[in-house]
Amino acid sequence: MRNSTPLPAPLDGRPFAVAPAIDLGIGRGRLRAADLVIPFRGTRTSSAETPTVAMLAASYASLMPPHQLFSH
Repeated sequence: MRNSTPLPAPLDGRPFAVAPAIDLGIGRGRLRAADLVIPFRGTRTSSAETPTVAMLAASYASLMPPHQLFSH
């Protein structure tokens, strides 16, 4: 099994949206690699993380427009 290319610092170790990752030069193949999971369409996060409510919220927040927010 081949090792995946490391993600750039702004994306490593946190949930992120696909569009900014592509802008940073990450290829679509890398975004489909086995070490990343897709919590929501258009987002990725490390598969090493155990999914938590906070991680899922951070993943979804990466897709939200700046004027939107979470509430209870």
